[in-house]
Amino acid sequence: MLAQGLLVALAVGGLFVVTFAIVFSLVILVGTFVMRSVWIARLGERAETLSRAFEGPAAELREKLGTTPAQARQTMWSSATGLCARSDALYLESLEPAQRASELTTRQKDAQHWADRRFARQFGSEQPYEERSATSVGLTVAC
Repeated sequence: MLAQGLLVALAVGGLFVVTFAIVFSLVILVGTFVMRSVWIARLGERAETLSRAFEGPAAELREKLGTTPAQARQTMWSSATGLCARSDALYLESLEPAQRASELTTRQKDAQHWADRRFARQFGSEQPYEERSATSVGLTVAC
């Protein structure tokens, strides 16, 4: 961009100096815009190539890692998957029974909240979350 700016400034400055410089200036001006278009197209191609190259390993990594319990509740999946599910199971096993019950209750409330939001978004409900949950049973989503 800096080089293109300098070339444009040189071309515009050349317009006022000599008659021969007008032709030279126009060639430089047109050339900079053409080269910029070519450069942007090549960058786009390189970005697409890199994207395709990393798409496979990234998908494999996402599959191994899986989804966290919070992501599962937000997207209506039944539970966490992959390594996230294993680490979540270890976490729940490490809790005392009362703490585990509290954590599962919190997760159930969070899942219900996300289910209510999806329901409201899908059916265009205008009621705030608190009013909907106080007046209707709502959806039940298991963690």
